[in-house]
Amino acid sequence: MISGCAEPGLPPEKKPPLQMLDTLVCLDDPERIEIVTWNIRNFPRSDVTVERLAELISIQQADIYCIQEVMDYDAILELLSLIEGYEVVHSQRSRYMGMATLYQSAEFTILNTRELFLENLYPFASRPPLKTLIRRGDFQFELINLHMKCCDDGIARREEACEILYEYLTTEADSNIIVVGDWNDDFSTATGRRTMKAFLENPQQFRYVTEELAFHSENIWDSYPSWPSFLDHILIGKALFDEDESATSATLRLDKVISDYFTVFSDHRPVYWEFQP
Repeated sequence: MISGCAEPGLPPEKKPPLQMLDTLVCLDDPERIEIVTWNIRNFPRSDVTVERLAELISIQQADIYCIQEVMDYDAILELLSLIEGYEVVHSQRSRYMGMATLYQSAEFTILNTRELFLENLYPFASRPPLKTLIRRGDFQFELINLHMKCCDDGIARREEACEILYEYLTTEADSNIIVVGDWNDDFSTATGRRTMKAFLENPQQFRYVTEELAFHSENIWDSYPSWPSFLDHILIGKALFDEDESATSATLRLDKVISDYFTVFSDHRPVYWEFQP
């Protein structure tokens, strides 16, 4: 594997077609912001996960990686020691499976980090969403990394969590809001439309930029292929609707080029969105 982008990023009209994202390509574009959300199962999933992830990030060089299911924060620090130019903010209060947000430190300044809804953790499976206020140049945005409840009474708890999150985000309506993570539901299904209805019923305020991927008729872009279903969504607020018009979202089907992907990395595929601020 190579250790960095061989070529600068391509302008929007020359972005590689979606099928090219089944290869290990450089995602970095100096004019744009790339955000990858990735549930890496019980990170680190295996003894070689950290080393292999470092190699992969060194090839992709996306600006920001939002990781869920972090079980060992020392492994995150080990990862940072193997890649150049990244720093991290991570969960402090999650009782099980935390979040970590890696970012290119030369490009971005972290203004504030906090964990949300500490007084009401049950709907969020005791994993408070990790909010980071970030600035690049004159552009400032709020990035929320979350991991919703799975299984058992998960439907009701995800529905309540989305309602709580919706009420909170409506107070931030003028901000550049990006919410990413494992929502543990697919809004192309009845349960997904129920749990995420607070956002789906208010398209003037919020938009899932992953909607086209989730509704693909052949399920080829599903982020959780074994079901198959699309669980890993990216939501934006209305302040970023104009930027989304020239943005790109895609599922990175790394399992197509990494033969032991599901053993080393995850049962989820990473999903990304890149835009020009």
